Amino acid sequence: MEKVEKRFRRVYRKLSALDLQRISDENQAVIDEDLLRDPMGIKKSALFLNYYSPEGLVTALEEYGIYDLLKKKGFDDFVLSVKVDDVYRHCARVYWGGVEDPSHLLIELILREGTIRSARDGKAQDGFAAGQHSLLIIEWLCLQNPSVCFSPDRPPLPGQTHPGLGIGYEILGLLILMAKRTRKDGLLNRPQFYHNARVYHERFKFFDPVREGRLLALMRDTGDDPLTDVSWAIHHGCLRDASAGEKVVWEGGEQTYPLSPKLQDYFASRRYRDIAWETAANTRYRIDWEKFAECVQENETRGG
Repeated sequence: MEKVEKRFRRVYRKLSALDLQRISDENQAVIDEDLLRDPMGIKKSALFLNYYSPEGLVTALEEYGIYDLLKKKGFDDFVLSVKVDDVYRHCARVYWGGVEDPSHLLIELILREGTIRSARDGKAQDGFAAGQHSLLIIEWLCLQNPSVCFSPDRPPLPGQTHPGLGIGYEILGLLILMAKRTRKDGLLNRPQFYHNARVYHERFKFFDPVREGRLLALMRDTGDDPLTDVSWAIHHGCLRDASAGEKVVWEGGEQTYPLSPKLQDYFASRRYRDIAWETAANTRYRIDWEKFAECVQENETRGG
């Protein structure tokens, strides 16, 4: 990730707003026509995240090397589809082979803007400085290779219908810079599965220090086991409290990559770190592997 970030910073400095907001005459004509059809005369932003034009997004994908990485995997003739008709949620999809259909979908990204508070009602609490932070929120991210199948050496993870593309670091680096470009305090993700939280944890922390401490404990207590097995075991309800033996249900939460000094200070605060590490120290997990084996056998019997 550090290598990606270093390389991407050079591209970031090279690209200007003009590069990322240019609109072709053809697209401009479509925008003007939509405005004429609007009886209220209200013009929605035609820009992705109110910043990137479709042509600008293509420029970013080219300059940051995303398209080159996809070409090395055998893909070409890319089609970028951008949907900004929903004011709150913007969607971008990358297809290959010049065809816009699910069997040719490589990347699907849904983003929106939002805020989060570091203390209730904007007041200082429990040693945290109060404040509201603007964030770029990842509603959905899918990176898939529909041209290959899963194998024993590369089994699916929970939620996967196709193997991944192997460009997660590059896409994450691009999203971080998109948040920076749009002047956000940070980038936020809500991991649906444990493996998502584990991968994002290289750069993200849970906004709630208790959740962060639980993740640290889970990573510590399952670190010797394959991530795929651990994630499936947790998905099938095989996670246990090591002391009480009770079933533990996986809970995600808001994982955040801080960009602004005020949000970085929140995660660096003594209070946040104390709560996170105290929670980790007092939490022990284990996987009920016998139960997991039963779940696997039952799933195979059903033909799943």
